[in-house]
Amino acid sequence: MEVTLALVAVWLNELRAIRIPIGGLDENVGLDGTRYTLSTEAGMATATLRWWQDGPEAWSELTAWARRTMTALHAQAE
Repeated sequence: MEVTLALVAVWLNELRAIRIPIGGLDENVGLDGTRYTLSTEAGMATATLRWWQDGPEAWSELTAWARRTMTALHAQAE
């Protein structure tokens, strides 16, 4: 499957606009194996975010972006 650079640029621009807290979060624990991870690196700066199911409420903008992006990728694969 190929994804155009233009589409990736749109997704990255959307992601860059999202601001999320990285501490003091309330999160439910899940044991059903459903976990999502988003990792990024830029030189020495790295970030890895993991969440279960819908994620923390404070991350709702990020988790909605991730769902939209995954849906678009699945649609591209069909």
